[in-house]
Amino acid sequence: MPTCSDPLPDFTNFSYSLVNPPEPAKGLGWDKLKECERRLALYRWAERLNAPLEGTHYLGRPPQQVFLDDCLSAFLMTFKAALQFTGESLEHSGAIPDRGFSSWLRKRRAYDRYMRGLRTLRHFAAHVEMKPVKWGFVIIAHARDWTVIAGSHQATEPPVTESPGGYRWTLPQLTRADLEKLDTPELNFKAFRAAKLPRNLKDLRAWNKLVFMHKAETILEHGLRQAQVILLAAEKLL
Repeated sequence: MPTCSDPLPDFTNFSYSLVNPPEPAKGLGWDKLKECERRLALYRWAERLNAPLEGTHYLGRPPQQVFLDDCLSAFLMTFKAALQFTGESLEHSGAIPDRGFSSWLRKRRAYDRYMRGLRTLRHFAAHVEMKPVKWGFVIIAHARDWTVIAGSHQATEPPVTESPGGYRWTLPQLTRADLEKLDTPELNFKAFRAAKLPRNLKDLRAWNKLVFMHKAETILEHGLRQAQVILLAAEKLL
């Protein structure tokens, strides 16, 4: 049975490398975003716990699949909470109208298809079912470093491709039928508000392509970085 020799991350003395709140932070979402980075560290540890035997790509039934899926679920839940708390800060301060956070969020450049896909996964897990992480073939593409645009940090999009494919853990793909089970999916949000749902759902196709191109942890990390960009934008309004 595959085992993980790496110790559980030391969350008591955890060193944050992704989340860097301003001092002092005004928004309520920063603690949740820091928790999200800890969730990511736990998810990565759970991946290693389920790794195949050294020297092989074969993985039958993962020994701790349920735990791995629980770690993903915990990340998605905390990811949602960080944005939700940020929205409450903006609305309570009067910076945006009541119930205006969703509209404000969708106008942010950082609220990209990665973030929309992650929030759709969370929505689906909360209202339909949790889709499991899968071990499969992907084109390995890693997130690029941060750049500084107009004096503020901006997470750049992972490259289209970087190296030959390999076997890694991947996030779940979604189908048209999955989105139709949700009231307001973040993927193709405008399309689902139209009188008739179009045949071509571009966001859905893009998400499934991203899942094939990137490791699960790459998408989770990129989403976390983009969430920080959004929280920093909110700080300027508080």
